[in-house]
Amino acid sequence: MRSCKRFTWLLAIVLLLFAKPIYADPEDAPVAPNEGTVISADIPTEPEGETHTGEDATGSADPEGETPEAVSEAAFELPEDAKIPAGVFLDDIEIGGLTVAEVDALVEERLKELGEKKLRVSTPKTFVQIPLSELGLTWANRSEVHKEASSLVLPGSLVTQYKSKKDLEYSSMTLSLETKVDRDSLVKFLLDHMEELNCEPKNAYVRRFANEFTIVDGTEGISISEDATYNEILAAIKNINTDLADARILKVDAVGNTTKPEFYKDVFEGFGDLLGEYSTLYSTANGDRTTNVTVATTKFNGMTIYPGQEISALSVMRPVTEEGGYKKAPTYTSSGVEDETGGGICQVATTLYNAVLQSELEVTYRKNHSRTPTYVPLAQDAMVYSAGNSDFKFRNNLDHPIYIESFVDNSGARGKTTFRIYGVEYREPNRTVEYKAELISYSIPAEGASPYEYFRLQSDSSLTPFAEVNGDPTKVYADFVSSFYPAAVAKLHKIVYVNGEVVSNTVINTSNYTNKSAGHQSGTYITGVYKAHPETIIESIEYNVDYLLAGREPSITWAARPAPPPTTEAPKTTETPTTEDETGSEGTAAEATTKAPAKEPDKPKENKPKDDPAKSAGEEDFRE
Repeated sequence: MRSCKRFTWLLAIVLLLFAKPIYADPEDAPVAPNEGTVISADIPTEPEGETHTGEDATGSADPEGETPEAVSEAAFELPEDAKIPAGVFLDDIEIGGLTVAEVDALVEERLKELGEKKLRVSTPKTFVQIPLSELGLTWANRSEVHKEASSLVLPGSLVTQYKSKKDLEYSSMTLSLETKVDRDSLVKFLLDHMEELNCEPKNAYVRRFANEFTIVDGTEGISISEDATYNEILAAIKNINTDLADARILKVDAVGNTTKPEFYKDVFEGFGDLLGEYSTLYSTANGDRTTNVTVATTKFNGMTIYPGQEISALSVMRPVTEEGGYKKAPTYTSSGVEDETGGGICQVATTLYNAVLQSELEVTYRKNHSRTPTYVPLAQDAMVYSAGNSDFKFRNNLDHPIYIESFVDNSGARGKTTFRIYGVEYREPNRTVEYKAELISYSIPAEGASPYEYFRLQSDSSLTPFAEVNGDPTKVYADFVSSFYPAAVAKLHKIVYVNGEVVSNTVINTSNYTNKSAGHQSGTYITGVYKAHPETIIESIEYNVDYLLAGREPSITWAARPAPPPTTEAPKTTETPTTEDETGSEGTAAEATTKAPAKEPDKPKENKPKDDPAKSAGEEDFRE
């Protein structure tokens, strides 16, 4: 009995080795190669004269016995009509029983669905995103899938075929569907949005609302690595068929390094003291100049300036253009008074300069005007010019940040611009500071000189319509006045008191006002414009060294302009009327004469007060 069992096992082994496999379905039985047909409809025809072995699916043996080279992807491209055996899946797509062409169509449909979803690249601060279809989404491992499937459909040993088929009867085979995007499209997307992804760290800063300060803490930033982020995206896209099965967005975190702000809120400890304040006045009669002062002033409001930081006033004011909100207004140039965009911003820089002086911050660059100022004391002005190199700069040389509050009041005939600088008070309460100009040299007319040595009025015939000057046809300039701005050299002293006693006296700047302009020598008359009522004239002028040091305008008294004497024309005789209506009752012609009536004297106008508020603000701004 034992011998019979042993014989039966040997017979079974021989049958497995040499007998043809038995197929439940006759169509599954392969036809012998020597009969000139393929083994099955799913298997490519083998060329005549070639021997196909199990190794041919992956490569060919090297005659020298070396390791065979990998076959190119094209070697695993199955024919479109090759059929995938039952039980094979491509991720969640069942491809068993389908031809290669049908599998390709299914994958293409799946890629269209995935292309409607979006790639989102995020940082802790922001994110950017793009539809996957715009990145050229394609099937990345098509050849690899064909290679895997080829082991199931390409001819091998009968034992291999039989085993593979039996395996698929009891368990399925799942292959991975991998995707990729076009390299150039992804690189362009990243480079186009790198600036958005790179978040700069933000220092702590001050907010002021309803006269109360709030300190906002600093926040960290991120510096993106382009290469690392690119590779992270590629890795995420590889398996999106399964990762995005139920999601609409493929989320990828940008790869980068965290960057920390230089200042956190602890640097503001003790903040809130008023360190310095200054205001200057201007006429609101010139609306465009008032606009310029307002625009420039408000640009500084709310600035937080950190320890060691330098501020350029001109950089803050820019762009000094009509697009930047500025208007054309009277400005002193080398040739006299001209309308320029931004006329009046020098007064803003000057006001800031004096607030900086009161705060005792470090002035790093300042230039005086070429003419003596009229809205601040001598040597306390600061000139800026958007088309040149004139600027005012200062540095926060304190250990704590400072905050600028700046605003205007245009409610009256005299407007006011104000700067306040807040910080942490570092000075002793018994310490005060004073700024005082020392007049080194000057040139002004002698005391008691005639007003016409200060001003020259042009004749009435030269009155110019206001529209030609400032675009307002309802007003006129009464006179063009040549005003005298004296040449002067002055030193500004910073005097420090402790308990009322002088402890130091330092020269802050030396200002040289040359008054040079086209066709004029230093210290001579320079054209300026005063607006007055047509019926008024200048009656008296007060101006002396005290006015010069204080930066005050001459004090002018206005008087009514004398009425011109009446003019009488000689009588003119007209021809005798010939019409009946023009004859007298007795039929004789009535003699008619015409006479030019005497012009009625103009009513005198009340004298305007000194420092007339209606005076044009044109003289208050200087440009080089």
